[in-house]
Amino acid sequence: LNLGCAYAALGGNAEAMQCFSAALKHRPGFAAAAQNLDFLRANAAQHEAQRAAFEQVLAVHPLLATARQALNTWEAA
Repeated sequence: LNLGCAYAALGGNAEAMQCFSAALKHRPGFAAAAQNLDFLRANAAQHEAQRAAFEQVLAVHPLLATARQALNTWEAA
């Protein structure tokens, strides 16, 4: 659990999800691991929805550099 939290704090969400999943395999009723995993999954879904919205704007206005720059900045974070 601690390693998963450390990964998440550093932005390593995929690695954190693996740690929380492993913790749940060893202790299926581990509520903290389940809550953290659910939180990261929800954030991943929100991330994809926001990315899709940026891509829609860019498809309609390909020269809209502000949206592209925002997407690149957001992806890097």
